[in-house]
Amino acid sequence: MSTKDQLSVDTDALRSAGENLQTISNEFGEAGNEAREVASVIGDVGKARDLSKVIRQFADRWDLRREKLKESVDTLATATLEIAQAIEETDKQLGDVLPSSTHESSSGSTHGGAGGKFGD
Repeated sequence: MSTKDQLSVDTDALRSAGENLQTISNEFGEAGNEAREVASVIGDVGKARDLSKVIRQFADRWDLRREKLKESVDTLATATLEIAQAIEETDKQLGDVLPSSTHESSSGSTHGGAGGKFGD
């Protein structure tokens, strides 16, 4: 079998991407009150009142968008981690049922669900 006929997936990279996406989502979840804090520092006197009002409006709109973005990133993080797990489980199951001569790569190693890179 030539290498172009093989599927190779780096499940470690998938897991890392999923974990990074979770970190991004957590940052979105924790960000939120900074604009309101700026608005309160500016105050509500004279022209500062107009600026403070605009900053608060921005904060309110950003909260809605940020929450939707956080939900999307959460979904992507979960899917990425689940894909990595499913590939590793499939690799292990195939490695358990295939005779060793059937699943030897060109380098002579076998795929028995070791994880990491699927298909190498």
